[in-house]
Amino acid sequence: MPRRRSPLVPPASLLLLAGLALAACSSDGVVDTDGRRLTRLEHLQLYCQTQPCECADAEAVLFAERDPIEPTWRVTGEPECPAGFVLEPASD
Repeated sequence: MPRRRSPLVPPASLLLLAGLALAACSSDGVVDTDGRRLTRLEHLQLYCQTQPCECADAEAVLFAERDPIEPTWRVTGEPECPAGFVLEPASD
């Protein structure tokens, strides 16, 4: 007589797929085409080429009202902020 599997125990292949999906989601950075990990600034510069970004005051206190400014654009296409400001995704 064949043994019946408990309905609460998922098959091993399902556990393997779930583990691979979790591992893919937990990667700690974006890798460039040459295999080098991008810094946070490099990642934001790429992000801001297709998404709205702003330059925020680097010295602003948390929850304080601040007036962000538009980044300037280099000839190479990367956004750039003036001294004392940091590049961030726009907070619409």
